[in-house]
Amino acid sequence: MNTRSLEDFLVLSQEKNISRAAELLYISQPSLSRNLQNLETEVGSRLFERNHGNMELTDAGKIFFDGAMAILAEKRVLEHRLGKLRNDYKQKIYVMIEPDFAYFMTRHVFPFFQTANPNIELKVSEAESTFSVEYLLGGLCEIAVMRTHDENPVLNYHTVYQDEIYLVIPNALNREENLKKYREIGLAAFRDQCFYLNRSGDSRVMEREILKQHQFTPPIICEVNGVTKALQFVKKEQGVALLPRGLVRSNSDGVTALPFNPAYLCNIYAVLPGQTPPSKAVKSLLRILKQQFKDSDEYLSGLKDISKDI
Repeated sequence: MNTRSLEDFLVLSQEKNISRAAELLYISQPSLSRNLQNLETEVGSRLFERNHGNMELTDAGKIFFDGAMAILAEKRVLEHRLGKLRNDYKQKIYVMIEPDFAYFMTRHVFPFFQTANPNIELKVSEAESTFSVEYLLGGLCEIAVMRTHDENPVLNYHTVYQDEIYLVIPNALNREENLKKYREIGLAAFRDQCFYLNRSGDSRVMEREILKQHQFTPPIICEVNGVTKALQFVKKEQGVALLPRGLVRSNSDGVTALPFNPAYLCNIYAVLPGQTPPSKAVKSLLRILKQQFKDSDEYLSGLKDISKDI
């Protein structure tokens, strides 16, 4: 067993899908399947239950998950100590970001940090907020950027941007009779449309809360991975979605955003471990994050125009 096998296992635990995990790991799907089979043979237990393309951890898998987190955390401590002993140590900061922030962060945050801190290496991974919290608690991550619904009491949350959730519809549905019905009966005005909702994570929690507040259950639900994918389907006139203002304002062609009354707000946080004080480098990254998110126009201009992906 090697640490690469453990890292592959953690990514697969996060994605719950062989194809998506292989894409993130930059290996082929057959190679990842073979690696998983070898790992399960080595530990002598089935680590995942396969169910219609989704993969859920077994009881043995949950135990192995905790062990893998602990081993990788200890590996990073050893790398740090041995590197300092050899005098060739280059400090690394492990960062977790939600996939929807990747484009903005790589163009408007990380370059500024690297210019100010040329001797520090950023190790960036994409993950849903639930896994980012696990990594923070397990010592595998120094800072995470996420939307979140529930705050963990042992972590430190720094608000970098306040977003708002809209109901987003294709322009083809932007007719006065539809808007009048929406003002009168809310989400039920579009009950004949497919609602594109997140498969998991805090975005799905927020979507469920909005639906509960409106006492509405969509008859047709299609699950997607991430709000960007949901917006793509709305642009294709295949349904409607509950999406953050930041994404919609920067990709508004072909869609109409309808606000809720009262407004449904959600924050974007930079989250740090609460047990140990942040290093100077992490403080520097946090300052740059806050500055770049401070001006909403700067944040919105940094979001990817997804129209070319459709």
